[in-house]
Amino acid sequence: DLEKIKIGAMEPTLFPGLSELIVGSKKLGFKEVSMTSNGYFLEDKLEGLKKAGLDTVTVSMHAFNQEVYRSITGVDGFKRVKESVEKAIKLGFKKVKVNRVLLNFENVWGDLMSFFNWAAMNGVRIKLYKLIWSPIMDEKQYFENYVSWESLMLYLRKYASVIEINEYLIAGRERLLWRLKNGLEVETDTFSHKLTKEVGKVCRKCKEAPFCLEGLMSYGIEVGPSLSVGPCLLRNDLRLDLWNEIKSRDGKGVAQKIGLFLAETVGEGV
Repeated sequence: DLEKIKIGAMEPTLFPGLSELIVGSKKLGFKEVSMTSNGYFLEDKLEGLKKAGLDTVTVSMHAFNQEVYRSITGVDGFKRVKESVEKAIKLGFKKVKVNRVLLNFENVWGDLMSFFNWAAMNGVRIKLYKLIWSPIMDEKQYFENYVSWESLMLYLRKYASVIEINEYLIAGRERLLWRLKNGLEVETDTFSHKLTKEVGKVCRKCKEAPFCLEGLMSYGIEVGPSLSVGPCLLRNDLRLDLWNEIKSRDGKGVAQKIGLFLAETVGEGV
């Protein structure tokens, strides 16, 4: 049974029915409802979202510096987003997280240390991501911007320890939860090769497998705005259309269609 639902992508705070979606998810029996936002329009909506039943707030913040933040996002919103995170903490959500895609820029080390100190003082959990490539990217630009969380290995070896490991065999991924000496918790992902026997069966035959940085079903069953399910970020040909079933409110039909889809792409017994 599905126990968690995550609302994200295409900035959920712009959706006028967001609170109703959260209330409805709770009524359906989901134990945890979380949301990922860029944080720009979040602050004024936080009290209503908590009242609706939102459990976890995750905000994306890819630099801890106003100028660098502006250069990455094109928006002068660093202070605004930072204050949204701090307000979420004060309101007492079950979890408050900040996602950061590691990017290479001048003084990235100092920026990261300031970010860590702020998060530790405010009780924020950090999730560090690698920059994921896409076919539309320029290879030189990707190379110049890429920096892996593994470059922090000596720092983590000195100041942190792994307190939890979660395995996602279908995706070939392990999520490590580190705790630093100052109490800060940091999540990182490590990926095994995509051709091992445990991964989804479509991965074993996929030409993108040697280059894949995500993996099949890496972050669950993703339902897009077009009401289609996608288990893979790189292959749109694997998407499953659920428009008719959802439009007719055929919950049993949705479950059966997803079950057959996962058996075909991931494997039996999923």
